[in-house]
Amino acid sequence: MIRILHTADWHVGQTLRGFSREHEHRKVFDRLEEIVVERNVDALIIAGDVFDSQNPSGEAQQLFYNALVRLSRAQPRMTIVIVAGNHDAAGRLEAPRPLLEAFNIRVVGNVRRHDGRVEAARHLVPIAGASGAVAANVLAVSYPTAACLPNLTRLDGESGSPVVAGVRSLYAELLDTLRGQMDGLPFVLTGHLHVAGGIESEGWPDPIG
Repeated sequence: MIRILHTADWHVGQTLRGFSREHEHRKVFDRLEEIVVERNVDALIIAGDVFDSQNPSGEAQQLFYNALVRLSRAQPRMTIVIVAGNHDAAGRLEAPRPLLEAFNIRVVGNVRRHDGRVEAARHLVPIAGASGAVAANVLAVSYPTAACLPNLTRLDGESGSPVVAGVRSLYAELLDTLRGQMDGLPFVLTGHLHVAGGIESEGWPDPIG
């Protein structure tokens, strides 16, 4: 059995009516550290909006990276998967990627294309179970900017929004390309998307979003 903890919308560096939420973030990170140990988590997903601003302060970045270090040390074999949201600067988030990968932390800031085709391999993150064998995969997909999507002009003839069609096409292309590399294992596909027609649950907690 694989245990995956899904989180999103940390918005590190956010202020509320001029007051810093750093204290709240620190409390949440303390609890998150406890949870990954208590539940023996195999993978932690941070599905976008890591920071509240595309130009986060030094203090916000320090708080975030300190949290990653603590989580990694608390559960060393756990894979941490981070994708950019619409609040994040994708390039900034990806900049320390080579360093973070040494700690089993994978960052996907945006979708890259070469000759019109998605560089799909960078989105595939294998997840090992307690035995050390790969037991599942995460297809890490960030917030799709216009540059991430296929040429929207080609989709103008389709019914409905060309942006919706573009997002659908992007996910389909990633799945078609990567399915053969997943050896039939279960997978989790991330997203950071606007949703139309959804119904919000009553009393849904939002501690740091």
